[in-house]
Amino acid sequence: MTRALWPLAALFTSIAVVLIGNGIIALALPLRSAALGRESGVTGLLLGGYFVGFIVGTFLVPRLVRAVGHIRVFAALAAIGSTMALALAYSETAVGWWLLRLVQGIALVGLYLVTESWINAVTPTAHRGRVFGAYMMVTLLALAVGVVGAPWIGGGDPSLALVLAAALFSLGILPVALLPFSAPGSVTAPPAGSLVLARVAPLATVAVVASGIANGAFWSYGAQFFLAASGDARATGLFTGLVIVGGVVLQWPFGWLSDRVGRRGVLTAVAWVGGLVALYIGIALPQSRWLLGVSAFVYGGMMLSLYSLAVAHLNDQVPRERALDAARAMLLAYGLGAALGPLFVVGPMQLFGERMFALISSAVLGVVGVYGLWRRTRRAPVALEAQVPFVPMVRTSQAALEPYPEITDRSGNVEREADSRR
Repeated sequence: MTRALWPLAALFTSIAVVLIGNGIIALALPLRSAALGRESGVTGLLLGGYFVGFIVGTFLVPRLVRAVGHIRVFAALAAIGSTMALALAYSETAVGWWLLRLVQGIALVGLYLVTESWINAVTPTAHRGRVFGAYMMVTLLALAVGVVGAPWIGGGDPSLALVLAAALFSLGILPVALLPFSAPGSVTAPPAGSLVLARVAPLATVAVVASGIANGAFWSYGAQFFLAASGDARATGLFTGLVIVGGVVLQWPFGWLSDRVGRRGVLTAVAWVGGLVALYIGIALPQSRWLLGVSAFVYGGMMLSLYSLAVAHLNDQVPRERALDAARAMLLAYGLGAALGPLFVVGPMQLFGERMFALISSAVLGVVGVYGLWRRTRRAPVALEAQVPFVPMVRTSQAALEPYPEITDRSGNVEREADSRR
């Protein structure tokens, strides 16, 4: 395992440095927007441009990689991300913010795609599941470090935090630029029309879209909600970080449990618990910071685990030869949901205040819980011996889907499109 990770050390360092910067941006932007006097609903809508860029980048970046290669694309996208962070530190126009976030979304999904393609190329098949588990830990923990650290930068000045984030994007180029290993082959965009495969596992589709909506709402409005609840920028960073850490810690036990008692039941239970915790946060708005922190941790564990459980449930249902296309379709469905998330929240938040973020998130997860119970009456669950092993996943790029034997081949043989092109 250590031997498999060693060639990736520089690559993991690059993406970790970049994502610490991205975590700083995720918290600094709501704080800067509040300083500019923008209403919370408007701020979230502007930040939501990131998820539109996520979708665009999913189709655009593979073409760039095929044209000029991974190293150049990684360096260019990190430089673009750095430039966008600097521009956000000085821009004050609403349209400018939305466009800058859109470009930043393209850059980030491209960086994920390049990183994951690289992991595919240098990791032995037997270690891919564990290596991507380590990758998930690195990405989420880096985001958490950035989010928690943002309010401490420059005495809490969000503009200075954005400048530091820009510097981190630039520094993230160095390990990859000096990497002594060969870059991988080309990557592919999600195939058109593959969303029809979602009919095979409708609960997985509903859960993935709901996960996208909840995540889009969280990254657009979560920091503003915690700021309104605590009145303290540093506490806001801590609570937002606890949501992310909850996803890191709880994904593994939920996956282990779903392998043993059934995927659909665990997915439904996670949706119900996440919805109830969000409902509690929205109604009670805990005055105790300890209670709010625990609630944030539990909610993050449920919300961020939903996607992995849904994709695992999908893998249990689809034919082997269509599994990769279906998983890519789920990633696209997640991106569409994430782009819609801010739109779901902006109106109610403008009318009724920040707590509507939590209440709408509760409703979205509740829909998954109710639908999961209804599906139990329509179809028998997949037998435990027919389930594929659970692998924790991060919603990053379609390149992350290709290395998993359980996604591509139930017999244990990895079938990868890139193999035929190298």
